[in-house]
Amino acid sequence: MIWNNSLYGITRNAKFTEIYEDVDSFIEDYHTNGLPNTIDDFHAATLFYLLFGQYGYSTIISPNVDQWKYKLFSVIFMYGPAWEKKLKIQDDLTSLSIEEIQTGATQISQHGYNPGTAVSTPEEIESVDDQNKVHYKKSKIEGYANLLAVLKTDVTKEFLDKFKKLFKVVVAPELPLWYETQVIEEGEED
Repeated sequence: MIWNNSLYGITRNAKFTEIYEDVDSFIEDYHTNGLPNTIDDFHAATLFYLLFGQYGYSTIISPNVDQWKYKLFSVIFMYGPAWEKKLKIQDDLTSLSIEEIQTGATQISQHGYNPGTAVSTPEEIESVDDQNKVHYKKSKIEGYANLLAVLKTDVTKEFLDKFKKLFKVVVAPELPLWYETQVIEEGEED
């Protein structure tokens, strides 16, 4: 158990920064905690800095640091791969050119006059009797509107919120609040 002395008394649990002082110790624990590594080291390092920024000086919820670490790495195991994939998709979406976001669907309509030969491929084929192909193109504004509809700005926030349950939500829950009070006797004015 780690004890933190402060101006206002003693907190019983460690803070995130006391468990992980740097990214290297976080990555080392990530590789040796016993759970499979579901995100790469680049994203694990990014996650450390995000957690440090969000919860760095927050007190952990568990008095047992080892148990808390397993909870932390369980969250990464469960939700990390989806976060990593969503970041990749967001990166792909934001790097699309205007020509790419204006590209619409292609409609292929095929008909074969020989009833014994079924045309079952959605691709263009050379030996079909009749084929119509239509390429749709969106306007620039429609392309941007579609892009904005699929972009998400909270991909990382959604993931970081999964860690919220691992930290205490009040500043110093073990300590009484200090108030300056003045006792006013009956008949006195304040």
